[in-house]
Amino acid sequence: TAQMNGPGGRIYTLVLSTVVDDDYLSTLSAGTSSALALYDEVGTHVARSVPEELSAENPELSPELETETAEVSAALASASSGAATIEALEVGGSKYRVVAERVDLGSTDQPSGDPMYLVTLAGTSITDRARLTTTNLIALWSAMAVITLIGLGFYLARSISRPLAVLSSRAAQVAEGDFGAKVDIQGSN
Repeated sequence: TAQMNGPGGRIYTLVLSTVVDDDYLSTLSAGTSSALALYDEVGTHVARSVPEELSAENPELSPELETETAEVSAALASASSGAATIEALEVGGSKYRVVAERVDLGSTDQPSGDPMYLVTLAGTSITDRARLTTTNLIALWSAMAVITLIGLGFYLARSISRPLAVLSSRAAQVAEGDFGAKVDIQGSN
């Protein structure tokens, strides 16, 4: 809002307003893969926006945002107390993270007084796939490391035990009186 002086000393208030509906939330969430819903101070659904990729993946998600589920209620309650918590929600076999934040739709110098709550739902399928891929890579590289270490162990054992066996047999020959037994020493040391 802005106050303006008019003719005759009258003061006029200029108000710029925006209709907050599904289309407005769609504009806010453009380019994201998160669903948004707006609730009033008593938890009544006002507007929602579900991106096409989420809607195609889970058609049950959009109607679910119109009803206040236990997870959304918990997120709204934590936001109204000033602490945002992340809740887990499962809809139609897909898992989502839910968080609510208090938003004030009034102007910066004149708040509306009635709080609204913006609820964001983010799908966890990408993080679940990343976790599975990471786990598989860790298992694969661990198996490769174990196989490499076993091979290195066998190589070192043979490279140490073979010369010791030769030295032991030559020492036995010398002990039996064969002083012509020779040991060929090979290696870098």
